[in-house]
Amino acid sequence: EISAAHATSMWWHAVDLAIAGRFDDLIRTRGFTTDYHIAGAISFCLQHGGDDDNVAALSTRKARTMMRELGFDEPGDRQSFIRTLSKPTMLKPDVGTERWPIANPGLKAPDFAWALIHGIEDGHFTTRVKGDLQWSTTGRDFHAGVSFGLLL
Repeated sequence: EISAAHATSMWWHAVDLAIAGRFDDLIRTRGFTTDYHIAGAISFCLQHGGDDDNVAALSTRKARTMMRELGFDEPGDRQSFIRTLSKPTMLKPDVGTERWPIANPGLKAPDFAWALIHGIEDGHFTTRVKGDLQWSTTGRDFHAGVSFGLLL
């Protein structure tokens, strides 16, 4: 059985290399982590900005390549995981602009990564200041069951 401290170090191995853009090294050293931690790191990098304030730390193209290399097949229904994400809810801080964070209700790491990849590609998510991903108006409408002004 793996201790919590060891599991945490395995997670950070994946995240640290992913944030640094060292994806080939991450795949090469995947014995120091788990494929699920790498999928979680992929999600983390898709959700958060890299060095450029308005760009995610990882492109969907590279994320797709990594997911396939890890053996996590792409789901046939692009929308299935989007609908299972938590209902979009606005956060309005006392100072600053509103945010629409993407909450994972408990999907497994590979499923959440595919949800983010598809959501970005299909316009359900958008990047805000500092590269953090959030629900777009299109995504909020889709999740609510509205498409092109019609109820689904």
